[in-house]
Amino acid sequence: MRLSGHYKGKIDGSGRIALPSALRAQLGDSLKGNLWITNTDLCVEVHPEDQWQKRCEENDVLPEMDYDIELFQTFYYDGAHVAKIDSANRILIPPTLREEFGLVREVMIVGRGTKITIYSAPAWKKYYEEAKNRFRELQENAREKLNAVQKNEIEKITSDAQPSAASGDE
Repeated sequence: MRLSGHYKGKIDGSGRIALPSALRAQLGDSLKGNLWITNTDLCVEVHPEDQWQKRCEENDVLPEMDYDIELFQTFYYDGAHVAKIDSANRILIPPTLREEFGLVREVMIVGRGTKITIYSAPAWKKYYEEAKNRFRELQENAREKLNAVQKNEIEKITSDAQPSAASGDE
């Protein structure tokens, strides 16, 4: 599943937001299960159940006694809520998250890889402009990080294939 695109949306008086049809189509069968809604520093994230579980498993391997990790997990998981899509293709954004991120009426709903992010319209405009203005720099940084990840994977594969000195194979 690869979610993409950004869409204007509105939060109704009950705090519900309709998921755009394009994102619903991209989500496919994931809409039959739970959706997990949580906070980040800039926006609300919406994760399908399987992707939420993967995210939790990734975070579970982080050192427990690291204060920064503890702070991150406290903030990230404290905001987490389960949601279901209703018959009108809406999800309820909890009041605490609506208030935290200024999700009052106009919002931007963004497909980003394996998750959906929801921004207040002013926050999205500011964030998007920064991304646009720094695109070349960000693209190069992403390339460097991808190359580093690929290099580490190749080194790991190569070192795993090498016989160890302790085994007597030389």
